[in-house]
Parts: sequence; C-alpha cells; structure tokens
Amino acid sequence: MKVLVVSHSDLAKGAVASYEFIASQAPELSTLVLNDQGVTDFRNRLVNWLDEQVEPVLVLADLKGGTPFNEAYNYFLGHPDRIRVVSGVNLPMLLELVPQISGVADLDQAVSIVVTAGQQGIQVAQNSDDDADDDLDF
Repeated sequence: MKVLVVSHSDLAKGAVASYEFIASQAPELSTLVLNDQGVTDFRNRLVNWLDEQVEPVLVLADLKGGTPFNEAYNYFLGHPDRIRVVSGVNLPMLLELVPQISGVADLDQAVSIVVTAGQQGIQVAQNSDDDADDDLDF
C-alpha cells in the first residue's frame, strides 16, 4: 500500500518531512502539492501518479473541498477499488499508520487507522490545579 499526501502549497511535504524526522525514511509515503502551476497541472500530475501505482493508495488531503481533495475524490469515483481519500491530514495519522502499513489488510483498515489517530491526535492542553509541577494534563 502507498500513502499519498496532497495539499495546497508545501503542507504535504512538511508533514512527510516531519514524519521522517521523528520516525525514519518511509518509501511508502509520497507527496503531491498544488502549486502556482494551477489546477490542471495538479490534476495531470495526480492522475499520472495514481495511474502508475500497482498497489492500493490511501490519499490523505489537507482540506475537504479544496482542489487536492476534490481532484483525488474525482479519481476515487472512477477507481473505488484502488484508492481511498481522507481529508484533514495530520502528523499523528502518519505516525500511527506508516509503521504498521505492511500489516494492514486493506484500504478500509488503513482508513480506520488514520481516522482514529487523527481524531485522537487532537487534544486540548489544560493546566491541572491538583499538580504542584508544571505538567500539562490532557
């Protein structure tokens, strides 16, 4: 399975670079960004990249309704057996999925992993009145 992170500008590259800084190189991770070349250029690069893949692909997009998500979703509509598309990419998603990707049975299991990790990765730091130290409670 491959994971393609798509975004406006360089958010996708930053997420993958952060993953690799924390964990390790990840050959199953790729990025594709919408740049000032426009939508048609992005669409062409996306379709070419996806068409070249033999393995299933999980596409993680930055923003539902944005061009990277919409173009990946349009591809998904024609190839629902080959890809899934999830919006709201964040670092916890990558940190949870990539180390266990070789054991992931199918795209739906990968979607479940990233959705759970993404949601659980959102926490609000609170100051505990019970503690004398400066630890943050979540």
